[in-house]
Amino acid sequence: MLTPDAGLPVKVSPKVESDFESVRQEVQRHRPAVARPEPAPEGSPRRGDAPVSQVTKAPPPLVPTPVVVAAAPVPSPGVDLKVEAKQSPERRVPTLSWVLLGTGVVAGGVGTLFGIQSRDHVGSAREAELTKAATGHLDEARGQAVVANVLFSTAVAAAAGAVTAYLLDEEPPAAEGRP
Repeated sequence: MLTPDAGLPVKVSPKVESDFESVRQEVQRHRPAVARPEPAPEGSPRRGDAPVSQVTKAPPPLVPTPVVVAAAPVPSPGVDLKVEAKQSPERRVPTLSWVLLGTGVVAGGVGTLFGIQSRDHVGSAREAELTKAATGHLDEARGQAVVANVLFSTAVAAAAGAVTAYLLDEEPPAAEGRP
């Protein structure tokens, strides 16, 4: 007979003990109700009603009940074991957030380059002696400044999108990668 209230025979780590307790609770939930012993017929003697001659006999030797540890449930075919083993409580960052954050960083970096080039053209326009050369430098500086501003706006929008995607992601980490 299995004993669902049996304990571990030796001291083990808290993680192993918590795993054992969770398996025990799972077994107890799925275990069929224990059948009650049937009452003895009316005319038969009960355990305590044995004649005195039988009481003097030595009781049968006690056989220790083996402790059976239930194995973890076997996953169905096609289930990825690595996914089941990696159920961690921390929240994972969704892929969309990483993509948007990367886009924001790249847009900010390229926007910075265009901004620096624009400032260089403004400096060149100030040093130019001819009005035509100064006007050409200022036109290039204006175009690069517009590109830099668009890229900075894109970087801010992408960063805001990354934060929004992270906050709105309601899918639990254990469900990722499951069919």
